Amino acid sequence: MQRFFHAGNMESALQNSTTFVPTECTLKVVESQEYEEFRDLARLVVQRYCIPIIATIGVVVNALSMAVLTRKQMSSSTNCYLAALAFFDLLYLIFNFSMSLMHQPGVMDSTVYIDYIPWGFPLSDLCSNTSVWLVVSFTVERCIAVCYPLKGKQMCTVKRAKVVIACVFAVALACCLPTFFEWSTGWISDGCETVYEMYPSALQKNITYKNIYFWFTALMFSLIPIVLLIIFNSILVKSVRESQKQRRKMTYNRRNVDHHQQHTELRITVMLIVVVVLFLLFQLPTAVLLIWSTNIIGKKANLNLLIGLNNVGNLLMATNATSNFFLYCFLSEKFRRTFLKIVCPCFSYINSITTCTPSIYSASKLIVPNNGRPTSSCSQVVVIGNTPRSTPRSSPSRSPQLVPKKNYLALRDLSKSNGK
Repeated sequence: MQRFFHAGNMESALQNSTTFVPTECTLKVVESQEYEEFRDLARLVVQRYCIPIIATIGVVVNALSMAVLTRKQMSSSTNCYLAALAFFDLLYLIFNFSMSLMHQPGVMDSTVYIDYIPWGFPLSDLCSNTSVWLVVSFTVERCIAVCYPLKGKQMCTVKRAKVVIACVFAVALACCLPTFFEWSTGWISDGCETVYEMYPSALQKNITYKNIYFWFTALMFSLIPIVLLIIFNSILVKSVRESQKQRRKMTYNRRNVDHHQQHTELRITVMLIVVVVLFLLFQLPTAVLLIWSTNIIGKKANLNLLIGLNNVGNLLMATNATSNFFLYCFLSEKFRRTFLKIVCPCFSYINSITTCTPSIYSASKLIVPNNGRPTSSCSQVVVIGNTPRSTPRSSPSRSPQLVPKKNYLALRDLSKSNGK
């Protein structure tokens, strides 16, 4: 979804192709000297300064997101989608950063870099388009899990999520494949000097292809996903409101485990709603540029203004690809705790110490091993109803038994005498 200027590369075409003719372009634009300062300022600030900084941060945080979401304790179909989204966002930022280098002094003097440009833009678009449909995929999956809980347990599995991710990538690759053949590179002479640059191929010069492919990609990776996300996200918001009303009516009864599970599922749904809303906010400006640039509203767009706003749109999408990690940390306690365990192993040790207790008392019972001696080993405490139970981390040779509290003093005296 990076592109809405003919496969996303209109600005690159204008900068690097001496044979590009705006009047033959799919877009309805007007060339003039107006807005040149805005275009140059946007290009300077966004491409030379903002994109490198945001891409660097984004690569780091997306790598951390993948490290957290692929942990065994984080295994779920939703986290599988989010891990894939982090992976493609990371690649998108890398390719986006590599494309921004053309605005750095001296970079375009390298023939190696010029040869890379016809590949860099399609790869960036491929990652961006895959991310778009991954967001749609996990939104649809969440709707199924919330609206049809019984079917959701069967359909929303990790294995099925991996299949969907592979299919999304395959379709995005097939859709982006033609863009790898739109541009060529080579030595071109204008009569005075010979320069090495990129130029449009015969496929890119085909007006029919450009019109069909432009509208196909605009619908496939912009308008349709946005409409679907608005619809399914509205369903999720409605389900969250109904769930909150039900929770207000519920009393805290013996089904604490079910209550906790419902609360966890609700938090996951809220987190995904926020992710989708943020995604829409960052993507909608580019969709508006698309509508404006195609002369749908009956007024031709100024080319310099369009290029400047396109830079701003790319900055918003790069920011969106960087922001998900911070949303996960803020909205998901499980993600936050797992992240802390990775970056700070001592946190995992401290957390395990907090669960190390001596014998666990309940209102009328004490859990002790079969030999009658209280244990001081590290245990995990699980509360079921009003009775705490302790499960040793290690696998003991004999399971613990429940001993009435009134007999504990006799057992303790007997153990002391045996010890002597």
